[in-house]
Amino acid sequence: MQLVQSFVSPVVLVALVYLAIPTTASDINSASPSPQAVKDCVQALYSPVNIYRVLAGSGLALESMGDWAQCHFTPDFHFCVLDMSGHTETQGLCLPNECTQEIIQHWWVEKISNTTDKEVQDWLNSTVLPVWDNACELAPDKKACDKDYYTFYKNAWHAMHVLREADGTVYCDTEERDTDMNAGGIIMLILCIVILFLAVTQFIVEQRATVQFSSEERQMLVINADATDRITESEKSRVMLMLQAFSVTRNMRELLESSPKRTLRCLDSMRAIAMFWIILGHTINFQLPGFVGLADYQQIPLQLQSWKLQFVASAAFCVDTFFILSGMLTAYVLIRKYRSTGKTFPLHLAVLMRYLRLTPLLAFVVGIYGGLFRYMGKGPLWFRFEAELENCKTNWWQNLLFINNFYPVHYDKQCIPWAWYLADDMQFFIVGMVIVWLYTKSPMVSYICTALLVACAIVAVPAIATHYNIDMVHGDSQDFLYDKPYARVTAYALGLVAAFLLALKQDKIKNMNSVLARVLLVASIAGLLLITYATSWFNWDSANPNWSHAGMLTYMTLSRVAWSVCLVVLVLVCVSGHGSFVADFLSLSFWEPLGRLTFAAYLIHPALIRLVYYQRTQLFNYTAIEFVAAYLGFLFAAYIVATALFVLIETPFAHLAGMLTGKK
Repeated sequence: MQLVQSFVSPVVLVALVYLAIPTTASDINSASPSPQAVKDCVQALYSPVNIYRVLAGSGLALESMGDWAQCHFTPDFHFCVLDMSGHTETQGLCLPNECTQEIIQHWWVEKISNTTDKEVQDWLNSTVLPVWDNACELAPDKKACDKDYYTFYKNAWHAMHVLREADGTVYCDTEERDTDMNAGGIIMLILCIVILFLAVTQFIVEQRATVQFSSEERQMLVINADATDRITESEKSRVMLMLQAFSVTRNMRELLESSPKRTLRCLDSMRAIAMFWIILGHTINFQLPGFVGLADYQQIPLQLQSWKLQFVASAAFCVDTFFILSGMLTAYVLIRKYRSTGKTFPLHLAVLMRYLRLTPLLAFVVGIYGGLFRYMGKGPLWFRFEAELENCKTNWWQNLLFINNFYPVHYDKQCIPWAWYLADDMQFFIVGMVIVWLYTKSPMVSYICTALLVACAIVAVPAIATHYNIDMVHGDSQDFLYDKPYARVTAYALGLVAAFLLALKQDKIKNMNSVLARVLLVASIAGLLLITYATSWFNWDSANPNWSHAGMLTYMTLSRVAWSVCLVVLVLVCVSGHGSFVADFLSLSFWEPLGRLTFAAYLIHPALIRLVYYQRTQLFNYTAIEFVAAYLGFLFAAYIVATALFVLIETPFAHLAGMLTGKK
């Protein structure tokens, strides 16, 4: 009796007992499992011992995983996952080995999906109700027991509807995983060993060479580049110079030292803070349906209206921050150089240097992600991660050509989907270089082109959203809008505008009236906060949004533009010298190394989050403590790994690229 009353929402009890009805030969077509296989499964399910194990290891409510560990280590049992509606609904089942993945998939598609409401009702009344009535006869409170049946009936009916209408597949962990490393994994493993060997070799060379130095000179090796040069002064061979590129000591010094040439120090802090915020957003985003999933996913629209979670949801604006800073730095450096020397930087060489600067680390992350990560974990949801990694077998090269924001067409077919930002940024860089080149020929033409870029997204977003019926809760925004350069270029263009102002009007900016500067400072911060929390008044309910379509379209079109304008104003105020304590905080020296690690942290943190999350044995239940703990862990891990990538991959290959192009 207690067992019956415990399972009030037993999707497993409903589905499996119904599926276990003996199947006749006429029910089985040539593409289905054999009649004997079906019979063996039915007999195994009806075994009294097995029924207990099924109930003990399976999820007994919708969006419930059950006990994977217990089932996984139970002899003659395996764990299956009903993966429904694009990972948005998940159900765990602990089944006898006789009930294979093929049989469960067939029953789901052929029987449950084609079951009528009347058949469900007849089955409940003829099969479940008599058993329940017998149990109620033994219950102390028969009325309460009868009442429980109606609750059971309602939830069972709902569960059958979900299973019947869901579009998904069954995955069982019966088959042994392929643990043989493929060619890509072997290549990446060898590459990692070679890079570590080069770094260790250079470290040993340095340590042996410093024997001739005094203790004071050895200390100088950590802080003085000239001392490091003395190590190889007698051997300036190309091989030694290439080996020196992998110097951990020198590369760590490059990471930690403060450059006196950096005039826009507040940009380092903005870049680092944006990265912190993006990791925060991804920490919770990968918990949502579509990735791992929430057991209480119905709470998502309500949670999104809370002020604390709204800050997390607005992390998407941080990518616009990156675009602004990228456009600003590209144009600012080159325009100042042109104005001081009269020389322009060759466009083709600029693009080549940019490519050589970004590609080695990107290629390395693509390689270890697609080649090695599949061997680093297991669990009931690991098959989802393996399915994602399959994309890297055929779609890795688009990342290296920086066209992955257009091809593959669908975001979920990309090897590392989050690298769409790098494709956009490379394309923006080429456009930005053309605009800077135009500035050297005709400043007015470059200003007009920049203005057109500012207007581009303002026109493109509503036009595309209207054409594809996209708003804040409907439509495929990711594939048609979110990662497309023509929908994101406004932020980069406003960065170019800021660069023109800083390069051409810096004296006027620094002589800005202090009162005006403080007003602009307050206004820019207030604007950023308003944009961050504006959607707290939006209910995010796709069935009944409380904003009109026109209102949602207006927000989609102007929110990123407003964010970009506010951030540009904040930068200008900080540069003016009237940014008060805000500018002082944003210009602190500790931001500089964190800013340098942004590229590596951006590339690696989604891979780390996936690696951990897809090994979970339960769906998430949103709790603030678990979320904060996960965020701090991922933040710390991302920057630890990013430091290793900066020292061993990013900086060494930047030095090698400099040697290749003749740039020191």
